[in-house]
Amino acid sequence: MGIDDPSLEEGGGEVYVHLKGGTPDLQHQQQQQQQEQQQQQEQQQQQQQQQQMKDHHHPHHQQQQQQQQQQQQQQQQQQQQQQQQQQQILLQSFNLIFRCMRSQQLREEQSLMSGTASSLYIEE
Repeated sequence: MGIDDPSLEEGGGEVYVHLKGGTPDLQHQQQQQQQEQQQQQEQQQQQQQQQQMKDHHHPHHQQQQQQQQQQQQQQQQQQQQQQQQQQQILLQSFNLIFRCMRSQQLREEQSLMSGTASSLYIEE
């Protein structure tokens, strides 16, 4: 009496993320992930209800299955939260490096225009 529902196997908790740079994209992705999580949970709840109807004469068997599903959900949520934190840290460091490079570049351009070249541009 196993649950042969493909939707359970597909949600393997692995989310591949492509960094396209820029935080709005990341926020949009997080919203999508949350929506997907909600859909998964709804599906699992529906399955649990169906299972309850089937397992009317096996109450003990049904309890065990519910606990297992809840544990799986918690693990998936933890994984996704960790991934989201890592993505945010990555993006922050990218932005920081980019800002440093940009300000350095601006400073060099300004010093060139004003004629007082920085130490990098002193000619022998």
